[in-house]
Amino acid sequence: MPKNAPPKVSIGVVTYNHREFITQCLDSIRLQDYPNVEVIVSDDASTDDTCAVVRAYMQKHPGFIKQFHAHKKNLGIARHCNFVLEKLNGDYVQTFAGDDTMLPGKIAAQVSALQANPQASLCFTNTEWFWSESGRKICNHFGLLQRPSTNLADIIADCTVPTPSILINGKWLGNTRYKPQLKYVNDFYFIVELMLKAPPIYLPMVTVRYRKHKGGITLQHYFYEDRIRLLEMFRRTLPPQYAPSIRRYGHIAQYAKIMTLLQAGKKREALKAIPSILPVVLTSPKWAVRFGAIMIGFMKATRV
Repeated sequence: MPKNAPPKVSIGVVTYNHREFITQCLDSIRLQDYPNVEVIVSDDASTDDTCAVVRAYMQKHPGFIKQFHAHKKNLGIARHCNFVLEKLNGDYVQTFAGDDTMLPGKIAAQVSALQANPQASLCFTNTEWFWSESGRKICNHFGLLQRPSTNLADIIADCTVPTPSILINGKWLGNTRYKPQLKYVNDFYFIVELMLKAPPIYLPMVTVRYRKHKGGITLQHYFYEDRIRLLEMFRRTLPPQYAPSIRRYGHIAQYAKIMTLLQAGKKREALKAIPSILPVVLTSPKWAVRFGAIMIGFMKATRV
C-alpha cells in the first residue's frame, strides 16, 4: 500500500469446527468495500475438515488470507483469541468467529467512525441474530427489549455490547487480552477492560449476522459458573463507582443459575433462587422476558 493508504484493518478469524460456515464468513470479509484489510485465520484443532476448507479457499483466492495457523492441540477460547491478537498489527483490529458473517459496509463505516473519534477505544454496532438452519432472523441485539449505551456502567450492568460487531482502535489494545480463567464470557471482560481505558462509540446500523446453531455454545449454556467468576473479577478489579452496576450484573448471574438448574431438571433448587432476581424483574422489558423464560423453563423441566 502507498504512504497515503487508508488505515490498515487486521481481522483475526478464529475457527473451531466451522466447516459448514467458514466459507460464508470469509466471503463476507473478502467482499467488504474497504481497501486495506489484512486477514489472519487460526483454527483451534478442529475435529472436522475446517482446515481443508480454509486451504481450498486460499487456493481459490490467493493472497486474501495473509496467515493461516492450524493448531494441533486445542488452546481453548481465551488462549486461542490471545494467540490471534498477538498477530494483529493493524491500526484497527478485530477477532471474528468463523461461524458469523459481516454485512456489506461494516469495516468502512466503522473505520470512518473511529477516525472521526480518535480517542474512542472501539466502535460497536447493532447485530442480527439468526437461525443457521433456516436463515430466519431471530431479532436484532438492540431493539424493543434493549437499547444501546456507551456508558460503561450500563454495559457492565446488562451486557449491552454485541461483541461480534466491535472494531478496536489498535492504539488502545496494548496488552489487554482474554483471561484464561474465564472459559466463555471472557470477551465481555475484555471489552470492559478496553472501555476502562477510553470510552466506546456506537454506530446505529446492523453490521454483523450472529449465527445460532446446534454446535454454538450460546444455544447450549447459560455460563453460570463463568458468570460467577466474572462477577468476582469485577468486584476485585473495577473502581468503586461501578459497584451498583456490578450488583445488577449479579442478578444476571443468578438468572443464569436458575436456567442452568432448570436445564438439569432441578425445579426445587431453581425455585429457591428466584427471590434473588425479583428486585429487577420489572425494571425493563428484557428482564420481563427473562422471567418469562424462567416460567417456561419450569413448565419444561423434569427432575433428574
